[in-house]
Amino acid sequence: MKKLLFTILLFLSLSCKAQNNDGAKIQFEEKTINLDTLYKGDKGIGYFYFLNTGNTPLILHDVLSSCGCTTPYWSKKPIMPQKKDKITISYNTDKIGPFQKTIIVKSNAINEPKVILRVKGIVLEKNN
Repeated sequence: MKKLLFTILLFLSLSCKAQNNDGAKIQFEEKTINLDTLYKGDKGIGYFYFLNTGNTPLILHDVLSSCGCTTPYWSKKPIMPQKKDKITISYNTDKIGPFQKTIIVKSNAINEPKVILRVKGIVLEKNN
């Protein structure tokens, strides 16, 4: 009887765990992008590519930047399972010097509902 009860409990716990794997999953190719050397007035553009490795649509609820000098752009449409998409980052190159900014991605992903991304580089004065 104990063996039967143990087997039933084991089966139930494994089936519950399998059900918990259903959902969207986000996987980034890189969590840090280096825009390298930019010059004042250049367009500082970078891309964070990601894949929905889950089995339901992935929805990016919000993408926030650590300052007003970095602007993220992303699709508001759901990303279907096994499909790729990207977040575009635009960095304002008016300020001279090195930079490292943080981007926070909030989504319905069951593996990482909140992801921290980084964008870095250096802005130099243009030589005329």
